[in-house]
Amino acid sequence: MIRPRAGDFNYSETEFEQMLASIAEVKGTGAAGVVFGVLSQDSTTLDSERMQRLIDASQPLTVVCHKAFDETIKALDALDELVRLGVKEVLTSGHQKTALEGAKELAVYRNRVNNDSSLVIMAGGGVRAANIKELINTSGVTRVHARATDPAVFKELVDELRKLSPKPDLLMPFIKP
Repeated sequence: MIRPRAGDFNYSETEFEQMLASIAEVKGTGAAGVVFGVLSQDSTTLDSERMQRLIDASQPLTVVCHKAFDETIKALDALDELVRLGVKEVLTSGHQKTALEGAKELAVYRNRVNNDSSLVIMAGGGVRAANIKELINTSGVTRVHARATDPAVFKELVDELRKLSPKPDLLMPFIKP
């Protein structure tokens, strides 16, 4: 993840330059992609100019917009902007606290971009083994993000995912084959 600090998604010029430098470093590692998001100064929309600069610097890596997207006030406009910018995935909880709470919105987002672009909706936020089936069935997403730092919790989540789909991209979208 390309993020110079915790907190909001409005960055000073110095922080933005750090983001550009971080992208250059990541590209040198052989990583498959980068994750970032930059909002306008009022935190209501994406900062399209800065996002485009980061995207251009990231090529040819896959670009994912993180949950900064969930801070925007007009989700569908922001989705359209991500498509225009060429972002490949967006990590979102459907503008809710958890992805399960936002599952119906995730379905709206998925339907919005499904036929018109290559933007993939990745559900994230409170994704656990106990709710993954309902989340996928309600939202129709094919990618999920879970913070599972405990190996047993991670194994349980992966086991549930394997029951739902044999697709390797559902499990590990950033691992190069």
